[in-house]
Amino acid sequence: MNTKTVFIKGLMLAILLTVLSCNSGLGPYYMFTKVYPDGSCTREFVRSADSAFVAGDTSKNPFPFKLDTTWKIQFYKRLQNDSSRFAHMKAIEYKTSGDSTTYSWFAVATKKFPTVQSMSAFSLDQSSWDSIKTQIDFKKKFRWFYTYYKYREVYPYSNVFKRVPVSDYLTQPELQTLYGESRELYTGKNGLEVKSMLDDLQKKADEWLNRSLYEEIYVLYVKHYDEVRNPPVDKKTFESAKDSIYKRYGKSDSLLKGDFNDILDSYFRTKSFSKSLNDSIQKKLEKEFPDIMKLSGMELDYKLSMPGKIIETNAPFLDNDTLTWKVNSDRFSFNDYVLAAESRKVNFWAFIVTGLLAFAAAASFIVRKR
Repeated sequence: MNTKTVFIKGLMLAILLTVLSCNSGLGPYYMFTKVYPDGSCTREFVRSADSAFVAGDTSKNPFPFKLDTTWKIQFYKRLQNDSSRFAHMKAIEYKTSGDSTTYSWFAVATKKFPTVQSMSAFSLDQSSWDSIKTQIDFKKKFRWFYTYYKYREVYPYSNVFKRVPVSDYLTQPELQTLYGESRELYTGKNGLEVKSMLDDLQKKADEWLNRSLYEEIYVLYVKHYDEVRNPPVDKKTFESAKDSIYKRYGKSDSLLKGDFNDILDSYFRTKSFSKSLNDSIQKKLEKEFPDIMKLSGMELDYKLSMPGKIIETNAPFLDNDTLTWKVNSDRFSFNDYVLAAESRKVNFWAFIVTGLLAFAAAASFIVRKR
């Protein structure tokens, strides 16, 4: 793969991050966290399973983490016209040998944690998110009639491109609108106006990505500049020409569709780059180029259940006491992605005790009056 391929493929694939889901074809991983009143919790994963895994072949583990004896595994066989919670999940399909009935297997992995904080050690270590360490915070406050629970889970900012500040292209509200859950900028706009705004934001994001890709490639060329035979200028001059080259070619088809060596040859009026940077050098450049697709192959359908009634959350979906977020790499590409919820549980015994105390106080007052 030459530098042209790295550049073009990298650009195209990176832009597709906003529309790609899981690359397995099975949709998102279903992760469910349930917090109990005593502060303990369970975490559950659901995934379509290969029949070999059901039969005991652990090498076919469908989950994005290592399984050990602390996880309880159960299997569910989904048949045609199934109406269970597995009904609409994508799955590997099989057919019976007799009447060709279609069925699928689902594996459910569940683990109990003594505290929410202890769940912080859990990681998706068998996936492209193995470097993502979520930060979990949980607080429980007793207020006599009510007990309050606060849950916060953070997927930390992770972006391989740090040379160009995204703030040069998009404001924080614009980032939150394009990649987060914010609807603030939608206020007062109709559908066509919202679409126009999003198109404009996407164009700015693409411009940032284009410049970021250019910066990464140029840095690699500077690093390996000594390998250019008969260089047209010295290394320092080459390095200082970076902005001028981008100004000339940055928004043109020459940069997006052309070979990077040809662009440099054209700018410096030489043939040194295209002639001297052979396949071995190209492979070095490819190897050192940031892995922009590292985090893009995962998506979580994340559900959270809290004790009592939800009184505050940033979750976009709420069904009774269950909150749902869609978690993918876009969400934490530019900022920390925070999942937050607060609930309140009624302490019925406190109302009973308070009533009894009030009754006792009233009775005592009446007795003293008499």
